[in-house]
Amino acid sequence: MFIGAVNNLVRSVLWGLSAEWTGRRVVVACSGNFTVERIMAKRGISEIHGNDVSLYSCALGAYLSGRPFRIAIKDGAYAFLGEYLASTEDAAATLMLCSEWFKFADRPGMFYERMDRQYRNDFKQKHAATVERIRRGTEGVKLTTFTPADCVDFLKDAPRDAVAISFPPTYRGGYERLYKKLDAVFGWDAPGYTLFDPERFDEFEQTLREFDTWVTLTDEPRESLMRHRIGIVQTGLRSRPVHMYASAGRTTVAFPHQKVMQNPYPIARGHLARPVTIAPIAQGVMNQLRSLYLSPKIVPAAAQCNFAVLADGKLVGAFGFSKSTYLGQWCDAYMMTDFAIRPNPHKRLSKLILAAAMSIEACVSLEQAFGMRIRTIGTTAFTDKPVSMKYRGMFELAGRKEGKLNYTAGAGKWTLEEGMTWWMEKHANALNG
Repeated sequence: MFIGAVNNLVRSVLWGLSAEWTGRRVVVACSGNFTVERIMAKRGISEIHGNDVSLYSCALGAYLSGRPFRIAIKDGAYAFLGEYLASTEDAAATLMLCSEWFKFADRPGMFYERMDRQYRNDFKQKHAATVERIRRGTEGVKLTTFTPADCVDFLKDAPRDAVAISFPPTYRGGYERLYKKLDAVFGWDAPGYTLFDPERFDEFEQTLREFDTWVTLTDEPRESLMRHRIGIVQTGLRSRPVHMYASAGRTTVAFPHQKVMQNPYPIARGHLARPVTIAPIAQGVMNQLRSLYLSPKIVPAAAQCNFAVLADGKLVGAFGFSKSTYLGQWCDAYMMTDFAIRPNPHKRLSKLILAAAMSIEACVSLEQAFGMRIRTIGTTAFTDKPVSMKYRGMFELAGRKEGKLNYTAGAGKWTLEEGMTWWMEKHANALNG
């Protein structure tokens, strides 16, 4: 989903470029969260013109430019929000807060209902805190003008001696999906605009390159702009690289690297002994273990909670969980990784790691970390085979897509000791040749 985010590395490149723009007029098409405007203001650039079409951005743009902004409640279920629209500052804070709140509204499941109720009950306090957040975040930022209009039309009307900066949505209908709920609750004078798609980008590109100085970025390479590419930025190993293009600038390449920390536990090499325990480990430790024991073809991602599995204090494996994007539906907690330490004489050691992940102790730790009830855990096996032997008999097949199998299991099935007993009886005697 396109949200107009500008990551830290892109900000650094913009900061370097803007050193030569002091005293010039800057026009920003697709202002989003006004990150570009904040960078320009910090640089000391005084003439900044913003533009966007979304409700939230238009409200914040009106606040920063000192222009009036009409907004009203059109959904009676949210009538109480009317008192939080008294000023453009109040309206911007309300919309920022609702952007988070509405992720939970109108969705089935106890978690969503509880979060929805909490936002509604605590809105006054949250709104006051959000007002302060906006004040701190926009301190020193003042727009000369803000224009609610189509970004291409906005650029066509801008003077060509200005510095033009624009990070447009990268696929058709990006704004519409993000702001659907906001537009259903609030009434405002929404500007007309043309949905952004590849054909629209061609017109956008042609207009942008008419400026003496310009900058844009895309999440896919543009052959027509290749000689203007000044940067490739990738913030995460699983994230898509961002391609930066500009009329001039020094080339920058920034790719992610993993932080690695030393594993603090001795490695279990022989037959296993009780007791089996789990211990939280830092992401850096997990990164080291995955680099040693997982296929290099697997692109790693950070989990919110990582655990070492220990037998008699020696490391036999690890697993990591994050909150599921399917909370209350597919599973409550998603197991992003699980693996056993090799070499080891036990052929089915991976079953013990799964038994530990399904334990009451692991469930309690996840509930404390995530602040919610964990009844089910899920994971994905990336395979073209009809079944994963690793999860068969312990997890249930929840869904099948090309190249992957989704599995679920009940959380808190047994204690760690009970899981160890089950594994010793069923799998410990299966040894490597």
